[in-house]
Amino acid sequence: MTRPGLSGKQHAPTFQHTNAEEYTAFVREYTSHSNYRAELLRFRKNFVQQYPHWLDWFAAPLPERIGCLHRETRLNCHCLTSFQARH
Repeated sequence: MTRPGLSGKQHAPTFQHTNAEEYTAFVREYTSHSNYRAELLRFRKNFVQQYPHWLDWFAAPLPERIGCLHRETRLNCHCLTSFQARH
């Protein structure tokens, strides 16, 4: 028995950031608000600068990857860059 929707060949993940042009195109389709677009692009840029290699982010402690934990604010969160990148 086979599962529906699966192709015969599966690719291993590459753990690479999408390139800036591809992400910009996604953001343009995602929202029409220019200020929000600029914010999302800035969040991506900061995240890529802080974590140029995805595996570094995966190796970080969970609170750092989450960014802001319960009852933390943007002023005292573990990692504002991760928090912003998730939003």
